[in-house]
Amino acid sequence: PEPSAGIMAAMTHGGADFEVRLSAVPAAASIVRGRLRDWLEGLGWPVAELDDVVLAVHEAVSNSVEHGYAGVEPGEVSVHG
Repeated sequence: PEPSAGIMAAMTHGGADFEVRLSAVPAAASIVRGRLRDWLEGLGWPVAELDDVVLAVHEAVSNSVEHGYAGVEPGEVSVHG
């Protein structure tokens, strides 16, 4: 999924660099998951390891959104690699 209204995004995933910065809203976890999967696949990661990393990062982003910004205006969530 592409960023939609209310989600600010800065995405770079070429070569060996990966960075995603999004508003800490529930959709952020899915966007990060898709972008990270694309990046790792482009680097030729084995599927089993790729799935584990993508799941772990998805959970970390989801938890930071859910628990870090509960009841307040969302800040920013970022993933770098």
